[in-house]
Amino acid sequence: MLEMHLRNTTINSIPVLELYREKVEHDRRPILIILHGFDSCKERKLQHAYMAAAAGSFVVLPDAVRHGEREDSAFAALSYEQKAEFLFDIVEETAGEIHTILDHYQQQSFIYSEACGLIGSSMGGMIIYEYLSRYGTDRLKVCGIIISSPDFGSIIDRNLENEAYSNILPPSEIKRIKARQPLPAIQQLRDFPLCLLNAEDDPIMPIQPVKSLYSTLHQAYTKKEAIKMHTYRSTGHQTTTEMMEESVDWMHSWLFSGS
Repeated sequence: MLEMHLRNTTINSIPVLELYREKVEHDRRPILIILHGFDSCKERKLQHAYMAAAAGSFVVLPDAVRHGEREDSAFAALSYEQKAEFLFDIVEETAGEIHTILDHYQQQSFIYSEACGLIGSSMGGMIIYEYLSRYGTDRLKVCGIIISSPDFGSIIDRNLENEAYSNILPPSEIKRIKARQPLPAIQQLRDFPLCLLNAEDDPIMPIQPVKSLYSTLHQAYTKKEAIKMHTYRSTGHQTTTEMMEESVDWMHSWLFSGS
């Protein structure tokens, strides 16, 4: 049985969980940051984190802005639909904090700083897309994105079909979000290892923009093996155990590679 270590700590006011196994095959280990979804928290990603830690990574689970330990009473009192008004602000702010987390761990002697990866589900995937569009790939080796999309405009349009969300965002804010969404920058990625796992029947994240993105990147990549998309059926908007396993296998095939 693997001996696992779980630690709750704080990095510049960001609450995180660390999960890692004591004995690893390398003196230094890759770091894998796993980002949770909307109205969730870091603790709900522990199954995913265990898979990654068992495979040899030093896993970090942060709470997104206004989530988990960072949720104040005023935000907690809002309905799910009312909280959704702040989704894109939360994505932007949390993406900006990834540098803070990387700065902290890449200075640690037990971290292989050249092998850093991000996995995100739903809002967590949006955070990764936002990060990549703003800061690029220089500090990362690989990303895995589950049930998410860089086409924030299509996410808004899909959810505006639901009357509960129809008046959440004013037209001016919708226009601003669509104008600065990550999609154009993500379309310019070249040979950066990226795994996209999406569901055909996802009621929240439209799959067609992700399929189009995959087609664009696959055509542009010279290393075709660096871009992967797998579509699931009858899974809806949830991260399944199979998705977790597939994402971890993909991430570690790159994190432990010399390329």
